[in-house]
Amino acid sequence: MSDKPQLPAYIVRDLQTFSVPPEVAAARDRGELPRTTIAMPALANPFPGGVIEAWLVTRHEDVRAVLADHRRFSNDIKNLRHNPGTPRTSPLDSAPERKANLQRMDPPEHTAFRQMLMPAFTTNRTRQREANVSAVVADCLDAVRAQGPNVDLIEHFALPVPSLVICELLGVPYDDHIQFQQRARQQTDVTRSDEERLEIRRASHSYLKSLVERARERPGDDLLGTLVRDHGDKLDNEELTSIGELILLAGHQSTAGMLGLCILTLLLHPDQAQWLRENPDRVESAVEELLRYLTAISAGPARIATEDVEIRGTRISAGELVLLSELAANRDPAFVTNPDELDLSRPPSSHVALGHGAHLCLGAALARLQLRIALTALFEAFPTLELAVPADQLRFHEDFIVFGVKELPVTWRA
Repeated sequence: MSDKPQLPAYIVRDLQTFSVPPEVAAARDRGELPRTTIAMPALANPFPGGVIEAWLVTRHEDVRAVLADHRRFSNDIKNLRHNPGTPRTSPLDSAPERKANLQRMDPPEHTAFRQMLMPAFTTNRTRQREANVSAVVADCLDAVRAQGPNVDLIEHFALPVPSLVICELLGVPYDDHIQFQQRARQQTDVTRSDEERLEIRRASHSYLKSLVERARERPGDDLLGTLVRDHGDKLDNEELTSIGELILLAGHQSTAGMLGLCILTLLLHPDQAQWLRENPDRVESAVEELLRYLTAISAGPARIATEDVEIRGTRISAGELVLLSELAANRDPAFVTNPDELDLSRPPSSHVALGHGAHLCLGAALARLQLRIALTALFEAFPTLELAVPADQLRFHEDFIVFGVKELPVTWRA
């Protein structure tokens, strides 16, 4: 039997509309909580590898409520009830536990660590990075022009933009950014065997630990250097390394996947791309609509019930796993009118593409900044941009936690 996990059906979306499977949408619209089975290794989410049954929450109102209730819905795996004979063991389960893993914490412990990181991700600090992000985008657009007019926008734009931004944030040397980028993508490929992903994880951990050790000796102005100066007496090297790993995966891979999907979606909706060109001052609301419509994270967050609780008449027992489909929630007709329609002029909504509550994406402001700058600059620079192949020939990363397009061949007229 293969040791490569099978994807749960609820995250396999329609490749034309990027929507949830019809059976998931139907259960959501009926207000039901279907049962699902996941067989995913530990790196796919905060929980151990194994085949585990879970309740699937899909209504927007319910997803927000669960995300906001860390008392009754926990991230701590100690609360998970193991049914004898159900989970299969994984080499990842026996790997050294990462310290300071915010994905496995609940407040108040989670709050204390998050507060250490917040100064690097405030709105003001993000604004200060605008010039750097703009420079990265401009350099990548120059590379696209040099490659074109036939070029893969994933390889030359969607991947390098967030990679270079996160490298600058963490203090990764420029010459290392390609290898850094490759490891980030490999760690979210859930079809790799546990042994392969464990090896990749160890290599990434070793590299980031070397950056931490360097920051201990000569702290710079990057995130790791700042943490050493401000909290080095409270955080040891393993904790700092774990924080670096979280920023790497959450800050780079999800933004890269989302940027590629945004570009493709606008190419498939030329009227919306033209609206963006004509209304660059409204790019903020346009990005919010793209986040809602696309929701790049396929396998949404998971929580463990800490007590018996009821959602829409379904009883969830203490210790049971709850999966939250942010994609289904963002396409909930009870949340927005015509949810399967992309409308960049739609007023911003309280979507959950970047989470909600205590675990709201730490780098949400930075991700939004990159999307705003990159999309505006790209479609302004190439007003005749179009797909170089028929849309049905595109290949997608359905085997990744972060949904995205593998290659995006485009062309344009001079």
